Amino acid sequence: MASTAPSLESTAHVAITVTDVVASTSWYQRVMGFETVVDVPHDGGHGVVMATPDRRVWWAVHHHTRNRREAFDETRTGLDHVGLLVSSLAELDRWEGWLVSQGVPHDPVRPLPDFGMAALVLRDPDGIPIELLTYVHADPG
Repeated sequence: MASTAPSLESTAHVAITVTDVVASTSWYQRVMGFETVVDVPHDGGHGVVMATPDRRVWWAVHHHTRNRREAFDETRTGLDHVGLLVSSLAELDRWEGWLVSQGVPHDPVRPLPDFGMAALVLRDPDGIPIELLTYVHADPG
């Protein structure tokens, strides 16, 4: 038996349950730039699989007919938030400008010195937090 777990390459996709798959799909397309790849009807619901145009980030929203339309709460067992990596602090600033232009409420960019990163947090239509993160390199000077 191996003494360590096998390696992982990256996250393949994120799939979340939403209260309104049409509204959420529209929001993720408009705000995050995702394109619909495929509709996925499934037993007891419907899903939409989306991706960035370069297909590097995959995202799925699902609605289940048994959904009770409760508000998202990261303090319950389950998803707390999703973190997506951006390439630079300049790109994080571009995201902040984009969110302002789209009228999307968000927290300002803030440093996370314990992680060597900076973050910008927004929430989707169901209140699910999305952290946009970048590594911030210390000035070698």
